[in-house]
Amino acid sequence: MLFVNSAIDHYIKMASRIILIIVHTFMLIWLIYAIYPTKTPIVTIPLEGAWKISLEDNRIFASAHYDDSPWETIQIPGSIIDYSLRTKNAIKGVCWLRKTVNIGNTDLPLGISLGRIANADETYLNNEKIGSTGRFPPDELSMWNYPRNYTMPEQLINRNGPNTIAIRVSYYVIGDISGKLMITDLDYLDRYSAFQRFFHITMGYVSVGMGFTLFTFFSLFFARRTEWDEYLYYCLQLLFGLPILMEVCSFWDIYHSPLLRLKILGLSWVAINVAHPIFLHRIYHLERKWIEQMLWGYLIICIIISIFFTPESMVRFWGMLLILFTWPIGLYNISVNLFAIVNGFRYSKTFGFFGITVVLCALNDGFVYFSKYTGIHLNFFGYQPSVMVFHIGAVFLFMGTSLVLVNRFINVTEQVEDLNASLENFISENTWLTIKLKETQLNTTQQPVRTTSKVEKKLNEVITYINENYLFELSREGLAETAGIHPDNLGKQFKQYTGKKLGDYICELRVNYAAKKLREEDSNIIDIAFDAGFESLRTFNRVFPRFMDMTPVQYRKIHSKQKKA
Repeated sequence: MLFVNSAIDHYIKMASRIILIIVHTFMLIWLIYAIYPTKTPIVTIPLEGAWKISLEDNRIFASAHYDDSPWETIQIPGSIIDYSLRTKNAIKGVCWLRKTVNIGNTDLPLGISLGRIANADETYLNNEKIGSTGRFPPDELSMWNYPRNYTMPEQLINRNGPNTIAIRVSYYVIGDISGKLMITDLDYLDRYSAFQRFFHITMGYVSVGMGFTLFTFFSLFFARRTEWDEYLYYCLQLLFGLPILMEVCSFWDIYHSPLLRLKILGLSWVAINVAHPIFLHRIYHLERKWIEQMLWGYLIICIIISIFFTPESMVRFWGMLLILFTWPIGLYNISVNLFAIVNGFRYSKTFGFFGITVVLCALNDGFVYFSKYTGIHLNFFGYQPSVMVFHIGAVFLFMGTSLVLVNRFINVTEQVEDLNASLENFISENTWLTIKLKETQLNTTQQPVRTTSKVEKKLNEVITYINENYLFELSREGLAETAGIHPDNLGKQFKQYTGKKLGDYICELRVNYAAKKLREEDSNIIDIAFDAGFESLRTFNRVFPRFMDMTPVQYRKIHSKQKKA
């Protein structure tokens, strides 16, 4: 019956993992599919290419009749900072961009998508403002990651001639225009905007919500079980990653200083890259203290440089170095997951895929900032990182952690059951010992049983038989019959001759055999219990701590750590 219950528990574990993966996956697929712009746009007027630029700030530049022919030309998507450094040696300011386009032969309502624009923008169509995002100095607020999609009012559109699009842009240290720039039909733009908002804003808040739920739970759990410090490092990951998550989805002016904002984002990215491999070490029971010391040392160095040696003029330089030195940590994170999967470490198959995904998302965001700092737009087999996706990676991190959590708490439940069985056995044994003590006190005048050479010979035969057959079912009556000793005397004579109770002697042999298998094999504990001659898992879990001072689960965990070290 116990074997059947264990098999049921095993299937419950498997089912819980599968159900959790299916629920998360289908939830994401359904939400994305529900708002994904699956239809082809009816109207597509590309806006990429040459734009006129001026680093002066004058409202007259929005006029459709303003002559911008003396202005220089830059390529969009591209970097405003590079042009500003080249012409004015400035890394911040306000500039204007202008482009003239013809709408063509269409009567459909139209909208404009301008990708992501530096810190803030004000967009004009034929001298009239049609939208803005972020705030300009002196009360500036950067919203560089928020997509700019604006409706083009019908009364402003010149369908029979040129239309002037003018964009007033605020930039600071990093300032580029990236993404898809186009005029399209309003129906497609609405669906495209909804998808972008979901992907970049809603999913950010989903990540924050999932993270804080698990953070609260793990904080309380770690406070009660301090030996499971992987939960501590999970919480540290969330705290370190929170500024990055909020950068994606929040409109709040948290920092009140663009320079402070860049420093905190950079340090957060480094900190989460430092905490994640230490979390992996705890999950997979890897003893790599020297690597962890190097990681913490690197984080401390970055903090010191950020506080004392990073004025505004040095932000771009230190930002590029920080990204270049932190990328290898991400690659190390991937290698740890792959190493654990290849070697079949516990939880590796459950967590490995999700762990690698979150690291790839973090590396992607590093490429995004590297492009902004350097103006070099990297391309990987046609993919050009231009949008932060760490919040999506965080969702995968939380999904993987949830799966590990399910496994861990199933194991905790089993350990609680083992503890209850051990407690029950302790009470029973204590009661038995009390009875025996009273019997001993009542029989203090009884003469001890003496063993003769003939009896010793018979006892040696019993011991030999036990040593050869302890993995099989043994009974006192059967052993007494084998040696030709009365069953009532066998226990007393065995205890006097060996100093051990007959049952304890057999159990010790079985426990030693089971301990060897726990150290050297990955078999299920219930299978090891039966192989060692125990009639049930409950009995095995009750007897094992009497000789090893710990449960079979704890014994395997300790020796697996020593083996991997």
